[in-house]
Amino acid sequence: DALSMGVWDALSTKAANQYALEERAREMWEMENNPEGEIQEMIEIFEEKGLSKEDATTAILAMSKNKEFFVDLMMAFELELEVPSE
Repeated sequence: DALSMGVWDALSTKAANQYALEERAREMWEMENNPEGEIQEMIEIFEEKGLSKEDATTAILAMSKNKEFFVDLMMAFELELEVPSE
């Protein structure tokens, strides 16, 4: 029935949001503890998307200066997850 479908949808959304937030926390930890590795991963991803190594490096190094933004970028490009709004 509609009520149980609504409850299931709400629980599913809550679980997905919780998973995304946990993954974001893990990515933030990785950025704080291994920034070079995370930056290199993103350079490789951007190269796979068609950028030259030089352009990918320039773009990623610029974006990595803002840690919050960069972690959200990693979520989107590395994990294909969207950070839920608060």
